[in-house]
Amino acid sequence: MNAIQGNGSAIQNLANLLNTEVNTVQNGIFTLNNAITSVGSQVGMSGLQIQNAIQSGNAAIASQICQCCCENRLAIANQTNTLQQ
Repeated sequence: MNAIQGNGSAIQNLANLLNTEVNTVQNGIFTLNNAITSVGSQVGMSGLQIQNAIQSGNAAIASQICQCCCENRLAIANQTNTLQQ
């Protein structure tokens, strides 16, 4: 297993946050990468395509949550204004 290059400090920070060893975090990352690659091969997509699809889905979910919060805030403001009149 090769060490993950270029992200040593981020991996060390993550290991510190999780109160574990760097090797444990790296093994977890490798396992996750292998799982993503496996799913990708099952659906005919590359690992990068799977990651992009996940990120796109996350962005869509975040956008919907923001929209819902804004709509609720507006509804509450309107209701408050109506009650104050």
